[in-house]
Amino acid sequence: MAGRKQELKPDSRGSYRPRIGYLDQTKKQPRFNLGTNGDQAEYRYALIRQLYSENVAVNRQDFKRFGLDMPDRWMPTPLRFAKQIARGQINIILPQIPTEEPDEYVQRFRQFKSDFPSLHLMPFSKQFYDEGVRELERIEINYTNSLYDGLKRNGVIPAARKAPSRIIPGSLHEALDAYKLNINDTGDKLTDGKLKPSQRKRLEKAEKLRVHDDCPLSSLDFDNVERLIAYWRNRPPSKRVERIKRKTAKHHIDELVRFLRWLDVTDTYDWQLPRGFDRISRKIVTLPEDHEHRSLIEKAVYTPVEVRLLLSHAKEFDRMLLLVGLNCAFGAAEIGRLTEEEVWLDHDHKYKRKLDFKTTTDDSFIRVMRPKTRVFGEWLLWPETADSLRWGIERAKREGGTFIVCRAGGNPLYNENNANPQAAIAKRWRELVKRVQSHVSDFPYLPYGSLRDTIPDKLRHQNKTELASMCLAHGTPFKGDSLIECYGNKPYGRLHDSLRELRKFFVSDGKPSVA
Repeated sequence: MAGRKQELKPDSRGSYRPRIGYLDQTKKQPRFNLGTNGDQAEYRYALIRQLYSENVAVNRQDFKRFGLDMPDRWMPTPLRFAKQIARGQINIILPQIPTEEPDEYVQRFRQFKSDFPSLHLMPFSKQFYDEGVRELERIEINYTNSLYDGLKRNGVIPAARKAPSRIIPGSLHEALDAYKLNINDTGDKLTDGKLKPSQRKRLEKAEKLRVHDDCPLSSLDFDNVERLIAYWRNRPPSKRVERIKRKTAKHHIDELVRFLRWLDVTDTYDWQLPRGFDRISRKIVTLPEDHEHRSLIEKAVYTPVEVRLLLSHAKEFDRMLLLVGLNCAFGAAEIGRLTEEEVWLDHDHKYKRKLDFKTTTDDSFIRVMRPKTRVFGEWLLWPETADSLRWGIERAKREGGTFIVCRAGGNPLYNENNANPQAAIAKRWRELVKRVQSHVSDFPYLPYGSLRDTIPDKLRHQNKTELASMCLAHGTPFKGDSLIECYGNKPYGRLHDSLRELRKFFVSDGKPSVA
């Protein structure tokens, strides 16, 4: 290998001249003059060391074929390239050997690229190189057709199977395994290095793509890619249901397309997206049962009377979960990530004139940028919600928690390291509902996420669809630089007025009793 890395120091003249590798079968080491600029010298030094390591690996492999064990040494061509790098020539031109044909040159060029991946290798003539590529493509097509004809004659493959236009090593399932490794390596991670829940779900969806039969990548042409997408478009059955939901089908199509686009650009495989790929239909089929329980007005949410009943049996922590989830249309992820910096207590609105609504220092707000979608959201808080958050903030400080909704000891209740991060919040919610059911036997159970739909549902009943969407923090990602740009043309003043008005439906004037 390149040997022990030396600390790069200039000589008495200010030049960086390290010794790297060995010459022939001696212990003589060549010097490389890397110039006088320290940063440039470090970069060239790293490139030459990497090139020497690749050079040694190729050298060992070549001699191993003949059962020989040769000492590590520079080969003439890599050594010549290393000297060019030392002079600052990062793009290395591979010269033509006399009498070398274009296809022979391309083959040698590709072999160099494979043996020495650290080199920024360039052909001496693009026209000559392109001519060689075209010739090799003709050879590949002729060879592939001849190979397939022989396999068909011997019954190895069906007679109807078309020969691919080129040979592509690898199979679908092999590529899916490589894709999952890529998600593991490059997916967004938490502070402890584990994948975020969204990335873990991607891994699960990628694994489910193995439902497709394994096949050579060379057979993934337009027709077969269209069949893969059509499988999910048509909502196949699952273990639990006859046909999967539209949303589930969409998620699988999205992951399949992400996989195919990755396969198109990765250096691991030589597969390319087929021509016309973007014209393949991804429209998901509609089934009769989609309309059976569908309603734009009716939502499975608690009534105002039921909300007040929940509040009357809520402990202080549960009361905070309930009021924030209701007031701000938050689910477990939103409230579980809420921090003190996002809560503005006893604060009139800085942009009240722009938003055209009345506000005083008695008002409080939550203002967040949703982490995954980068959509801005803001909600005026009811006095009861503000009081509950004031209690929650003080509690989190005592416990040393980063997030307001935390356990005793400060650990977040919404734990992104778990396979189901919202499990603890869901458990507390079930316990609250059970307390109510112990007094009111027919009290309905709805999940914590139903609170997220309650206020938007009321707004839709009032024909305020845009405000309902804003309350849910739906919309386009924010790309501005200042807070005032977040408001854009959205009527947040009207949303805050509506939230103030809706309070009377859910919270009585007197503070509910705390169990």
